[in-house]
Amino acid sequence: MLSQCLMRIHAALVPPEEALQHLVSALRAIRTDQAQLSWSPLPQWQVRLATFGSVVLSDLLRLEDVLTTEVGQIAAPRLQLSGVVPLPVDGDDAVWVGLAGEADVLSELAARMPDWVRSFGFLLDRRSFRLGMPLARITAHTTVPYLEHISDRVGSYLGPSWVPEGVALCRRQRDNVTGDAVYEVLKVLPFSPAPGGGQPAGDRSHA
Repeated sequence: MLSQCLMRIHAALVPPEEALQHLVSALRAIRTDQAQLSWSPLPQWQVRLATFGSVVLSDLLRLEDVLTTEVGQIAAPRLQLSGVVPLPVDGDDAVWVGLAGEADVLSELAARMPDWVRSFGFLLDRRSFRLGMPLARITAHTTVPYLEHISDRVGSYLGPSWVPEGVALCRRQRDNVTGDAVYEVLKVLPFSPAPGGGQPAGDRSHA
């Protein structure tokens, strides 16, 4: 039955296409040696806020209800992708882009989300959230000079500002051809209107 079908669900902020393409253009300065990094496909470039694991449809609907209510009370932040940083913390193996602007809104949202969903069985780890978006992972061929090259060329990157429409609930699937993870946006849970008349980015809901 559909209600018992397990779906791997997470909540994320999905930057608009124009912000992603601006970043892609900037990254051309460092993407000449493809052996140095394993780049994630563009559809995976998301700011992960929470991971709920395998969820049945009934629990997904409950998630939608509570998150719609809570996210709808938060003013939409104005954000910018900012600073491409390799291996930002000990033990990390990825190249990340950070967030500037009203990014503290996202940190607070991710910190509060475990409390919103605990009552119906989701135990989220607040420590798993990182304010940024992973772009690529190092490989066996990655060198220290190449990582320094990344910092020199795009460490001070600053993209155009944008206002997200809301938080996306995404389902993770596997591409039958490439085997890559594919993230389908099931629904976008809107923020309240941004102060000062800011316009949110376009609707990415597939619902």
